[in-house]
Amino acid sequence: MSKFYAQTVHSDILIHWTGRDFDPLIKDTYHNNPNRDVPSKTDDSLNKKYVERLFDILCYGIWVKEDKDDDYIVVNGNKFTLPKHPRTCFTELKLSESRKHAFKFGRLGIGFKRLFVVMRGGQPVNYLHNMGASLFFPPHIDVSGLSESRYCFFKSMNSNPSDLNYDLFAESEWRIVYDRKLSPAKYFVDPRSDLKGEFGKYAFNKYLDFGKYEAFCRKAQADPDLKFLLPLDGWLAMIIYPSPDAKNMAESLGVQKLIQNIKKDNPSRVNPEYEQIMMPLELDLDLCDHF
Repeated sequence: MSKFYAQTVHSDILIHWTGRDFDPLIKDTYHNNPNRDVPSKTDDSLNKKYVERLFDILCYGIWVKEDKDDDYIVVNGNKFTLPKHPRTCFTELKLSESRKHAFKFGRLGIGFKRLFVVMRGGQPVNYLHNMGASLFFPPHIDVSGLSESRYCFFKSMNSNPSDLNYDLFAESEWRIVYDRKLSPAKYFVDPRSDLKGEFGKYAFNKYLDFGKYEAFCRKAQADPDLKFLLPLDGWLAMIIYPSPDAKNMAESLGVQKLIQNIKKDNPSRVNPEYEQIMMPLELDLDLCDHF
């Protein structure tokens, strides 16, 4: 896309982080020591899990999930429960800030140009401070309105109400929230619906057969939090690996074929096409420190 401005404040790439569910370092230590650095080295067992997750994402897409726990926000002097509609999240950040996000959410980052999120009804999160006021919350609206999916785009600025470090605000989060009124059905694959019908949304993927797709969906159906899949398209712009070893393993197992399939063979491209056929930048967390 042509850029006729002298300076940009926001990144045009949004990163989806994953791996927190199986990475023991992140899962077990972050909340006890959030400032601890993430080591670059990952062993073969963990590399295999990250590469498997990457291949699943490149084949089937990103999961749109529904949180188990209730989410709350404090505003206008009261605490309100936020709705739990299915969603998936991204961060808008400088690459040099990747390590702290990776340590919190998982050490595999999948980066997209902003239009990937926008075309699917995504937008930036609205952050509110717990000491502040907002016209979007009671007493200025009826409390029943808080159940609407639009309130999934609200979040507190800081995780500890007594702190002023704005740690959540620093995430610069974007979200895609599923709502049938807004989100075009063609972008969302339902693993609990008509599997053959939904499989048609992967028509471009010549490396995916129905049997593998069906087995993947059947396995996912055991987890009620996994609601929808968002297949990737030409707006894929970056892959951040947890370590050089993980990147080398992915390369040896043929990750380039899957990337080529998304970038070159996908017929869903829209103008400007040249950005959507460029191969994504591939980095590891160490390299990100230098950007």
